[in-house]
Amino acid sequence: MLTPSTLRFRLVTALVLLATLSACDFEGSSLYDPDAERNSAPVVTDVSAPFSVVLAGIDVVTVNGQNFSATPEDNIVVFDDGQGNSASGTVLSASPTQLEVRVPNLINPALRMRVAVIGSPEYSNAVDLPLSPAFTLVDSIVPNLGESPRALGNGTDGSLYVTLYVNNSAAGIIRFGTDGSRSPYSTESVLWTGLAPAADGTLFGVRQNRGVYTIPAGSSSDVTVRSIPSGTLRDVAAVGDGTYWTGGTNTNVTARALYRFTADGTVTATVPFAEPVTSLTVADGALYVASATSDAGSVVDSKVRRFPFTPDGLGPGEVLLDVTAQFGAGVGANALAVAADGTVFVATNAPDPLITISPSGEAALIYPGILPSPLVDLAWGTGQVLYLLQGLTPEEVESPTGGFLDLYRLQARIPGPFAGL
Repeated sequence: MLTPSTLRFRLVTALVLLATLSACDFEGSSLYDPDAERNSAPVVTDVSAPFSVVLAGIDVVTVNGQNFSATPEDNIVVFDDGQGNSASGTVLSASPTQLEVRVPNLINPALRMRVAVIGSPEYSNAVDLPLSPAFTLVDSIVPNLGESPRALGNGTDGSLYVTLYVNNSAAGIIRFGTDGSRSPYSTESVLWTGLAPAADGTLFGVRQNRGVYTIPAGSSSDVTVRSIPSGTLRDVAAVGDGTYWTGGTNTNVTARALYRFTADGTVTATVPFAEPVTSLTVADGALYVASATSDAGSVVDSKVRRFPFTPDGLGPGEVLLDVTAQFGAGVGANALAVAADGTVFVATNAPDPLITISPSGEAALIYPGILPSPLVDLAWGTGQVLYLLQGLTPEEVESPTGGFLDLYRLQARIPGPFAGL
């Protein structure tokens, strides 16, 4: 225990020691050496990026300058707006004159970037480097009004059709024009799971039963154009030559198939396909098919295939991606979209939910650590915009109050089929 007498003794001892040291005259008696060598302050001369708009948390920029450290972790690259908002980038490689830096996920149009180097007492000069979002919420669908999007489809003109729920009930279809304007398309209270544009400007739709329906604009009802013998249809896709493809699942595995039909509902081809279909899309003279087989509520097998069109139907299918084999058990493909250059986008239920398959067949995650999950549908906008539909999270599925699906615009950086519109 420290008593008053002990405290007085220690204080006197410390004062004596301090006086003794002060009286000493020897080299190095001070810990501060004003003549010690210090590294020169880093200097940033310019910053280059692969795109004119730098996406927060995604892009890698090249910082050119002087007096950097060749050891990556000795360089600290700070992004801040001067108002208390700041984050550090990740230095991927370094030399005394150049740094490769992944920018932080700090969305702000007023950011500046500075470099600090361990061993130097000063920051570099500041360089303006605004960071933009990779995706933005489509805020014209309003959860506060009970609105929740449920399925997406494209028109031939690049417009977007969205099946809408309001207060947990189906409330028709809305249309977004290429200028972003919203208008009602159909008021029929039906939950469509797949939509495709018809040649006459109307829509074909499927809704998890045996039927294919036409949906006239401004209608409150639909017209059945075809019913398959058994099973349920999940999606529908337009070829562009007056024919369409549809598919889904069937408890009778031997009866599962892909169906080609014409506008009047005539089935002109039936192609056996044993796996449950989750998505169909058409591009480059072929039908792209996503499938997912589940057991006890978990995906055990999911693939993406490409079938070339033939006069009789479809040629042999090519597996473009074995989703579960490459990205893990439980991961399944929910939706597909094909870019103008043949890149295939695959929406999944994984924590990093968006995969691309390059024209050469290489699969990779796009924007890992950034996108919302799960993704349940995709549709193209104009230019390089890809619409993403986020599904319910596992927590929302279990919640008695449920949740809302959200619609986002993604900067895909690859032109879609409506890029020229």
